[in-house]
Amino acid sequence: MPTPIESALATLLPTIAFLPPELISLSSSLLAQSRGRAATLKQDEEIARTYACCHIACERLAKKLDLEIGRPTPPVKPRTYSKLKSWLEEALRSVGSNPATPQMPGGRHRDLLKTPTSRAGTIRKTPLSKAFIDAASTLPSNDIALPSWTKGMSTSICAHFQTPELQADTLAAAGAVYRSGKSEAAKSSQTPGSKRKRTAHAAGSDFLADGSVPMLIAVIHASLVALSRAEAFDLYNARERNKMMLFVMDYYDNDPTLFGEGPDAKEIEQALDHWSKQATNIWPATEWYQIALRNSSNSEADETGQDTNEDQVRPKPHPKKTPLMRKEKHGGRPTFDGTSRAGLSPGLGTMFQPAVDWLSPERCAEFSQWKRMISLELEAIASTAP
Repeated sequence: MPTPIESALATLLPTIAFLPPELISLSSSLLAQSRGRAATLKQDEEIARTYACCHIACERLAKKLDLEIGRPTPPVKPRTYSKLKSWLEEALRSVGSNPATPQMPGGRHRDLLKTPTSRAGTIRKTPLSKAFIDAASTLPSNDIALPSWTKGMSTSICAHFQTPELQADTLAAAGAVYRSGKSEAAKSSQTPGSKRKRTAHAAGSDFLADGSVPMLIAVIHASLVALSRAEAFDLYNARERNKMMLFVMDYYDNDPTLFGEGPDAKEIEQALDHWSKQATNIWPATEWYQIALRNSSNSEADETGQDTNEDQVRPKPHPKKTPLMRKEKHGGRPTFDGTSRAGLSPGLGTMFQPAVDWLSPERCAEFSQWKRMISLELEAIASTAP
């Protein structure tokens, strides 16, 4: 099911069969930036926001990617769309530019904060609050940036759980939580207050150390997966928790030079508990979570509309009964050429069948993973026993 951004790009580029990932990434970035500049627009302008951001992205990458932009067909009136697109082009002009570029004069900057249909009215306030600006100014940008290896971590976890479409969202959300936590910790250390309050902030900042960031990325990925599937976030489930712990422990083991010895299972579990509470109590009120929630709601509505148009209901696939033989039992059967050489043919009676190869590398890897999960469950039961 294509996303709203992919649908808009397909309308703007009718001659392209495959949308470049760079174009999709820029469109998503422009859409997020537009929501930051103007969180609320008029109803007809909000409908065309995604289409206008995709149109601007196509124009910016037209020469680089040799794009042939078709005739725009916006979902609103041409006059309204023209005003909205012109305003977005001015408001998003700084996206992707050199950060050392001097800022525009104050009068022009104030003019950009007005919506395209209400330039003669009052100035719309930016969503950036004074507290956010003060918190961001207390630390240099290098101190509140994610470590360089987090991009590879987000790629690995999305590839492991077969969710490549969540890679950019996972990295962006982790950066937002990391910067917010670092800023709050620095602000609390400079502000006089009770010892208990400062101790609580210090304890929370311990989970923002480089060695604990993989647990943050793992919990963020789990929450985004739950949002994309319209399910409740539940990392307290024993099976899901063990899967996450196994992945994090394997990630530490695969690169010992980066983390040294790395945290033990108890420290990993404590970090997962901390970020799980954050995901349940604090993250739903943040801006990145609300954007992800709106995107998942739009995708779910589109899928529901498509399902109502279908005459037949898709049958629900039956669960795989034997995890050891899921590849052989549910995979396609090989076809054999009747003109092959004489001799033994692959089959159950000749021991050439993969279904009876109990010591294959795949089976050994599955058994090792199963054994580790059972060991973790036994340790958890033993620790809670009186």
